[in-house]
Amino acid sequence: MYLNLRGRESQGTVEPGAEAETLKRELIRSLSALRDGDTIPIGNVYATESLYKGPYLGAAPDLIVGYNEGYRVSWEAAVGRITLSVIEDNAKAWSGDHCVDPVLVPGVLFANRSIAAANPRN
Repeated sequence: MYLNLRGRESQGTVEPGAEAETLKRELIRSLSALRDGDTIPIGNVYATESLYKGPYLGAAPDLIVGYNEGYRVSWEAAVGRITLSVIEDNAKAWSGDHCVDPVLVPGVLFANRSIAAANPRN
C-alpha cells in the first residue's frame, strides 16, 4: 500500500515525515481491527521500513498488508479502482497471489525433481 505522498506521487496530498507516519499508524490500527463477521481478514500490517533495508527502500510500498487465508486485495483495488464494499465475495478463479501474510507462508520450495515424502514439511 502506497501513501499518496507529496513530492513522490504526481498529485500527492500527504506530507512526508510526521503526517505520513501518523497516517501509517492509523492505517495499521484500522486495518488490523477490520472484521468479517467473526473472521479476521488481515493478519498483520507491516510498516515497510520494519521489514526492508537498503538502497531500494524508497521504491517499496509504505505498508505491506498480510491477508489471512481466504482473503486478498480485490481485483479492482489491484488496478486502482475503488468500490463501495470493504469485503466482498470473490467471483473469479483464484489460483494464488502474493497477498498472504508471510507468517502463514514463510517460503516456497521449488524443485525440479520429484519429492518422495508424502508431507515434505516433516
